[in-house]
Amino acid sequence: MCIRYYRERLFPFFGRKLTSDDGDAIYDYEMECEEAMKLNYRNVNGYLLPELEYKSGGQMTQLGKYGFLRRDYLKNHKREKYQVMLLQDTIGEHLLEIDQAARKREEIILREMEKSDPLPEKGVDQMAWVRAANKHRAIAEEIILEELIYV
Repeated sequence: MCIRYYRERLFPFFGRKLTSDDGDAIYDYEMECEEAMKLNYRNVNGYLLPELEYKSGGQMTQLGKYGFLRRDYLKNHKREKYQVMLLQDTIGEHLLEIDQAARKREEIILREMEKSDPLPEKGVDQMAWVRAANKHRAIAEEIILEELIYV
């Protein structure tokens, strides 16, 4: 089978013009496809590389710890979902949303834990305070990983 066969099967209007009753062209599919396929290229060591825009790039620079953890989880364990989001260019928005939600959730969990299990006085026993604070943070992180990241 040739490429033309597949193109005609998948895109039946490719190369055809829609016309009104009086013969005026309403829509030219071939022209639209040509315009959509226009890419700018740059020469890198003799290779022409397309200059593709990645709209989520700006959002990726704002990611924190939980956004990167979610990205790594999707990349390694939910490959199909990651690829779809990457191709639809929704990955940056999703990761930024997860990162912000995780940070807010971490603050809430830490406040609740300090109410239920208060930290010892920092001035009296500094090492006990550090142990308790690290314990609270580790518990909060485990909860966030289970609720938001690894789902």
